[in-house]
Amino acid sequence: MRLYIKVNNISRKKLLGDIDTIYDFLTETMPAGTPRVGKKIPFLKQLASQSRLSTEKSKNLEGTYMSYSCSSSVRTLKAEPFYLTHAGDNGHLACGRKSVHGFVREGIAIVKEQQMLYILLNAFSEPNLSLVTVYMQLPFLEEVKILKGLYLVPDYNQNPIARRIVFVKLSDTYDASEFAALNARLIPHEEFTDTEKAIFDYTCELTDSLKMCTLPSPKLDLRDLQAEKTLLRKEAELESSL
Repeated sequence: MRLYIKVNNISRKKLLGDIDTIYDFLTETMPAGTPRVGKKIPFLKQLASQSRLSTEKSKNLEGTYMSYSCSSSVRTLKAEPFYLTHAGDNGHLACGRKSVHGFVREGIAIVKEQQMLYILLNAFSEPNLSLVTVYMQLPFLEEVKILKGLYLVPDYNQNPIARRIVFVKLSDTYDASEFAALNARLIPHEEFTDTEKAIFDYTCELTDSLKMCTLPSPKLDLRDLQAEKTLLRKEAELESSL
């Protein structure tokens, strides 16, 4: 663009200062399906905006939780600490998870219309990217004690799997030192409390996960879909016999 060549120094400075606003206005008025060129992707802009707005909707969500879900390696209950807290000057709702391997990964959380909570974080450290997405249903009660939902995460072979997950609230505030003292672990069946047994029955049955498998194939066709279902069916039969 060389529009600024035809204006004086004062109007040129104003034009260059407003160039982003002008660009946003023009892209918003483009017909549907028009490719958007440039660094500003509307979805990422909306994601940042919704994250900031979530701090106003999350008064009763902030705190420390213990999450429970089915382990990827063995059919038992996996317990991992989570936290939700306001990120201070950054102006968004931050989250973190301590995995059973002892690593803490942090991300963002977004509250949608007081009924849904989305948690987004990376399972690994940079430069690897393995996105963990948690969807939680929010109760209408002011005092949150337990949350339930689904989470999508790659298994050890980097195949996506969706599982049920339950959050049990431990405290109404996030304290870094207290969070560091919490342990993530796999809980053996013989050590289940009554609460953990009930959560295991809800999260770890054969019908409570949805898997996909990556099968080596020169081309993807309907035979690959049938092979995947056959493999998963045999896996389910094996697990049910244990």
